[in-house]
Amino acid sequence: SPLSPPPSPPSSPSTPLQLPPTPPCSSPRGGSPAPRAHGGGGERDCGKSGGSDGGRGGGGDGGSGSVAGGSCTLIWHRRDLRLEDNALYRERRACACSGITRVVPVYIFDPADFARVPSCAQPAWDVVRTGPHAARALLAAVTALRASLRARGGELLIRFGRPEAELPLLAARCCAGEVAWHEEAGWEERRTSSRVREAMTRAGCRASAELGGCTLFHPDDLPAPDEWASLAHPRQKYPAKKRRGSSGASGKAADGGGGSVDWARRLEGMPRVMGDWRRAVRSHGPPRAAESTSAGLRGQRFLSPAELTGLGLELGELPSLAQLVAPALEVSPNGRLLFGLPDGAASSVVAAALRAGGPASKDGN
Repeated sequence: SPLSPPPSPPSSPSTPLQLPPTPPCSSPRGGSPAPRAHGGGGERDCGKSGGSDGGRGGGGDGGSGSVAGGSCTLIWHRRDLRLEDNALYRERRACACSGITRVVPVYIFDPADFARVPSCAQPAWDVVRTGPHAARALLAAVTALRASLRARGGELLIRFGRPEAELPLLAARCCAGEVAWHEEAGWEERRTSSRVREAMTRAGCRASAELGGCTLFHPDDLPAPDEWASLAHPRQKYPAKKRRGSSGASGKAADGGGGSVDWARRLEGMPRVMGDWRRAVRSHGPPRAAESTSAGLRGQRFLSPAELTGLGLELGELPSLAQLVAPALEVSPNGRLLFGLPDGAASSVVAAALRAGGPASKDGN
C-alpha cells in the first residue's frame, strides 16, 4: 500500500541517473556562487528591490537587482502539473494583488525516481518508480506547464537533484520567504516532504505543505475513523461507539507540528481493500468540484525570465526522454531483472516509449 512503508526501505541505486548537472547559481557576469542557505556568509542582499518596473513580473525587464527580502514564494510542483485548478496559486492571489509576494515555480527531476532499485515484493527483481511510459507522460506534462507559465509572463525553473538540496539553493538566490508545495500521502513522498521541511527550516525559510492537490478526495472530506467500517459494509451491525471529541468526530485529524501532516491519524480506520474503500467513500459523498484558478492566475505576479536571469539563475533545460529512461536499460551487477522481465522484453518497453515520442526540443519550445 502506498500509505504504509514497505517491509524494508529500498536500498540506494548502485548507479545514479546521469542527467545534466544542475545549473550553477553563479551570476552570468562571473559573480560568486549562491549561498547554500540563509544566514551563511556571502548571501545575496535581500533588502533591495531591483528592476525598472519595481520588480513586477509578467513581462517587465526585471533589471539585475535582487528581490525584496521575503517577497518571493517558491512553488514546488510535484504531481500537480496543471495551473487551471492548482490551489497553490489560488491561495496566494490575495497577497500577489497587494504586491506582497510574487511566485517562482520550479520542477525538480529527482534521480531517485528513475533509478533501478531492488523490489520490496520480489527481491530478485529491480524496479523503477517512474517507468518509460510514465516518464514520457511526465515530460509532456512538465513541458506543457512551462509553456503555460511562459504565456503568463512567468517561467518554470528546471532542476536535477534531490529536492532537499536544490530548494534551499533556489530560496537563497531568490530571497524567498516561503517554499510551498502539495503534500502527498505516499510513503516515499512523505519522506521527501520531511527532508525538504527540515532543510528549509535550517535555511531559515518557511515551509508550507498544503493538502488536496493530488488526490481524488480531499483528505478533510474522508470519513471519520469510526465511520469507515459501517460505510464499507452497511448491512452489518456494529456496536454503538462512544463519540470522540471534536478533534476526532469530524474525520479531520490533527496535523503534526511544523506544518507536517499526520497521515497515520488522518487515515485511521481506512479499509485496505479497494472495493471496501470505494464503497465507503461513495456512500460518504462525492469528490469536491475542481475550483478554477483562472481569475487568480490573471492577477498573479510571477518573476519574469529576465528577472530570474538577473538574479544569476539559470532557467534550466528539460531532459530528453532518452536521458530519463537510460537507467532502466542499465545491467544490474547482481543479475536482477527489471520487473522480472527478460532483458530483451525490458528493452522493448523502453523502445516503445521512445518511439511514442517526447518533446521536440529539450527546452520545451
